[in-house]
Amino acid sequence: MHLKTLKVFCDVVGQRSFSQAADANGMTQSGASHMVHQLEDNLGVRLLDRSKRPFVLTQEGQMYYDGCRQRSEEHTSELQSRRNLVCRLPLEKQKKKNKTQQDTECS
Repeated sequence: MHLKTLKVFCDVVGQRSFSQAADANGMTQSGASHMVHQLEDNLGVRLLDRSKRPFVLTQEGQMYYDGCRQRSEEHTSELQSRRNLVCRLPLEKQKKKNKTQQDTECS
Protein backbone atom coordinates (compact mmCIF):
# COMPACT_ATOMS: atom_id res chain seq x y z
CA MET A 1 0.00 0.00 0.00
CA HIS A 2 1.34 3.40 -0.97
CA LEU A 3 1.22 6.62 1.00
CA LYS A 4 -0.34 8.25 -2.06
CA THR A 5 -3.32 5.91 -1.76
CA LEU A 6 -3.77 6.83 1.90
CA LYS A 7 -3.51 10.53 1.06
CA VAL A 8 -6.12 10.21 -1.68
CA PHE A 9 -8.46 8.36 0.68
CA CYS A 10 -8.01 11.00 3.39
CA ASP A 11 -8.54 13.78 0.87
CA VAL A 12 -11.72 12.14 -0.47
CA VAL A 13 -13.11 11.90 3.05
CA GLY A 14 -11.87 15.31 4.17
CA GLN A 15 -13.24 17.10 1.12
CA ARG A 16 -16.31 14.83 0.87
CA SER A 17 -15.66 14.67 -2.85
CA PHE A 18 -13.85 12.32 -5.20
CA SER A 19 -13.45 15.03 -7.84
CA GLN A 20 -12.00 17.63 -5.47
CA ALA A 21 -9.63 15.08 -3.96
CA ALA A 22 -8.61 14.02 -7.46
CA ASP A 23 -7.88 17.64 -8.44
CA ALA A 24 -5.83 18.12 -5.27
CA ASN A 25 -3.75 15.07 -6.17
CA GLY A 26 -3.33 15.74 -9.88
CA MET A 27 -5.45 12.85 -11.09
CA THR A 28 -8.84 12.13 -12.56
CA GLN A 29 -11.96 11.48 -10.51
CA SER A 30 -11.99 7.98 -11.94
CA GLY A 31 -8.39 7.45 -10.80
CA ALA A 32 -9.18 8.56 -7.25
CA SER A 33 -12.24 6.30 -7.15
CA HIS A 34 -10.17 3.39 -8.43
CA MET A 35 -7.51 3.96 -5.75
CA VAL A 36 -10.12 3.91 -2.98
CA HIS A 37 -11.68 0.74 -4.45
CA GLN A 38 -8.26 -0.92 -4.50
CA LEU A 39 -7.66 0.15 -0.90
CA GLU A 40 -10.99 -1.38 0.12
CA ASP A 41 -10.16 -4.58 -1.76
CA ASN A 42 -6.74 -4.80 -0.11
CA LEU A 43 -8.24 -4.27 3.35
CA GLY A 44 -11.18 -6.55 2.69
CA VAL A 45 -13.73 -4.02 3.99
CA ARG A 46 -15.88 -1.24 2.59
CA LEU A 47 -14.67 2.13 3.81
CA LEU A 48 -17.33 4.22 2.12
CA ASP A 49 -21.04 3.67 1.65
CA ARG A 50 -21.52 4.93 -1.88
CA SER A 51 -25.26 4.13 -1.92
CA LYS A 52 -25.92 7.34 -0.02
CA ARG A 53 -25.47 10.79 -1.51
CA PRO A 54 -23.19 12.22 -0.46
CA PHE A 55 -21.27 9.07 0.45
CA VAL A 56 -20.74 8.32 4.14
CA LEU A 57 -17.99 6.52 5.96
CA THR A 58 -18.73 3.04 7.20
CA GLN A 59 -17.78 2.26 10.79
CA GLU A 60 -14.60 0.59 9.49
CA GLY A 61 -14.00 3.57 7.24
CA GLN A 62 -14.23 5.99 10.16
CA MET A 63 -11.78 3.94 12.20
CA TYR A 64 -9.38 3.70 9.26
CA TYR A 65 -9.68 7.41 8.48
CA ASP A 66 -8.99 8.35 12.11
CA GLY A 67 -5.92 6.12 12.11
CA CYS A 68 -4.68 7.54 8.80
CA ARG A 69 -5.12 11.11 10.02
CA GLN A 70 -3.26 10.38 13.24
CA ARG A 71 -0.42 8.70 11.36
CA SER A 72 -0.32 11.57 8.88
CA GLU A 73 -0.06 14.12 11.69
CA GLU A 74 2.75 12.11 13.30
CA HIS A 75 4.55 11.89 9.97
CA THR A 76 4.17 15.63 9.35
CA SER A 77 5.46 16.40 12.83
CA GLU A 78 8.46 14.12 12.31
CA LEU A 79 9.26 15.75 8.97
CA GLN A 80 9.06 19.21 10.53
CA SER A 81 11.40 18.15 13.33
CA ARG A 82 13.90 16.84 10.80
CA ARG A 83 13.66 20.02 8.73
CA ASN A 84 14.29 22.10 11.84
CA LEU A 85 17.31 19.96 12.70
CA VAL A 86 18.72 20.21 9.17
CA CYS A 87 18.21 23.98 9.15
CA ARG A 88 19.90 24.34 12.54
CA LEU A 89 22.99 22.33 11.66
CA PRO A 90 24.53 24.88 9.27
CA LEU A 91 23.90 27.64 11.82
CA GLU A 92 25.57 25.64 14.59
CA LYS A 93 28.54 24.91 12.31
CA GLN A 94 28.84 28.62 11.50
CA LYS A 95 28.63 29.55 15.20
CA LYS A 96 31.34 27.01 15.99
CA LYS A 97 33.50 28.35 13.16
CA ASN A 98 33.03 31.93 14.35
CA LYS A 99 33.90 30.91 17.92
CA THR A 100 37.09 29.24 16.70
CA GLN A 101 38.01 32.35 14.69
CA GLN A 102 37.39 34.59 17.70
CA ASP A 103 39.54 32.36 19.92
CA THR A 104 42.35 32.48 17.34
CA GLU A 105 42.09 36.25 16.95
CA CYS A 106 42.21 36.80 20.71
CA SER A 107 45.28 34.63 21.20
